[in-house]
Amino acid sequence: MILAIGIESRMLDVFGPDGTEQIQLQAERWSGASVGQRTMLVYIDSHRSLGANGLPAGFRCTAFDPSQIAASIRNIAGVLEGIEAVVLLGGPRLIPHFVEPNPVSSRIIDPDGFVASDRDYGRISETGVPVGRIPDDGTNRSGGFVRILEHAENNRARRPFSTGSFALTNREWAAAATIADAMPSPTNRQYAPGWRLAPGNQAEIECRFVHINVHGFSDDPNWKGFSDARGEFVTALDPAAIRRAVLPGSTVFAETCYGGVLDGKTASTSCALAMMEAGAACVVAGTGLVFGSQLGPDQDPSNADHVAREFWNLVAAGYPVGRSLSEALERFAGTEPYRTKTQRQFIVLGDPTLQ
Repeated sequence: MILAIGIESRMLDVFGPDGTEQIQLQAERWSGASVGQRTMLVYIDSHRSLGANGLPAGFRCTAFDPSQIAASIRNIAGVLEGIEAVVLLGGPRLIPHFVEPNPVSSRIIDPDGFVASDRDYGRISETGVPVGRIPDDGTNRSGGFVRILEHAENNRARRPFSTGSFALTNREWAAAATIADAMPSPTNRQYAPGWRLAPGNQAEIECRFVHINVHGFSDDPNWKGFSDARGEFVTALDPAAIRRAVLPGSTVFAETCYGGVLDGKTASTSCALAMMEAGAACVVAGTGLVFGSQLGPDQDPSNADHVAREFWNLVAAGYPVGRSLSEALERFAGTEPYRTKTQRQFIVLGDPTLQ
């Protein structure tokens, strides 16, 4: 069973009654689209929704607080059996992230004061379950959220598979491009600067599996490669170009820094949200500075690279996206602060039970 969680009062605040009704109708269609797997969709702040699902009124969540939301989820899980995953409906303005102190103490090496995470929503058992988030598009119009939910329904019901793999790597990190070896073949390997998504080549990224390992920034919507010759960052992917592409059924792993940041973002200012709007099934991304290919040996430059390689090995073996990420992070777990941050900050946008 999949447990899907929404907060109706937050939807009403953002989208109003009519918009909320449209969103909830499409969410119902998504929840009923799974073949051979039941989804329970619960608005945990609603007596009506809890009662319709046969759940006690005492499980109602009365505060917009991650800990209380998680407690309500645990209460529901305590009376149900076989919950395989938790899916959150909406971005962090509808269901907030957990916010934890950054285990990396140096603000020179890592400017992030905190780490945003969804993993604690899945702590319903000793081992936990994968968590995914079907995001809204960041606007106050219901249509964008409905469109992303429509893609989620299609990816569940008839999964419009594309084929092949695409891997884009920052040119100066070419040594880390071996991650692509773990992806299902055939794999189209490109490097930035040199490659940039445009109408003439967008078919190259319209693959079943996509890996992006370039620079991302907290204050810039574009993902970029770095040119040694020019001494500057050069755009490789931007939200407008992504929104012109078609990514039905695609699974994306983004090693870009701040790739999974949703606060204050829309599909026009976030490559990850643009990918969801373009029909991607899942986008895995980090919510802060990612320790990847660029750092020195003392920071273990390949933290995210290790996770990504293991993730693609598991996906290629047929494991669902959520389980692939959870196991990849668990295998990389450790007490060293860079590892700890890496383990905390990667989130899944989309249904984590999809393969």
